[in-house]
Amino acid sequence: MSDTGFHLGTANYFGFKGDRHGQWHGNDYTSGERYEDMTERDTLLEVHQLRDCVIRCSEGDATGYGIFESIVIGGHPRYGLSGDDSFL
Repeated sequence: MSDTGFHLGTANYFGFKGDRHGQWHGNDYTSGERYEDMTERDTLLEVHQLRDCVIRCSEGDATGYGIFESIVIGGHPRYGLSGDDSFL
């Protein structure tokens, strides 16, 4: 997990290196990827923009943990995002 969350492209969301989410590879198939730097544009293009971010929610004395999936598509000048920065 990094400060940018878990990038779901590596789990085959939207396809990844020729594979698709839920694709059958036979019994006992395991694969994985590790990226040291999630700030490089070429890496981000490969793993897509959809990602999970770990969150903590509190109400009163109760605290819970979960995930927040985020994706931004298109230009959003207010946040410094141009259409050129939008990709899947």
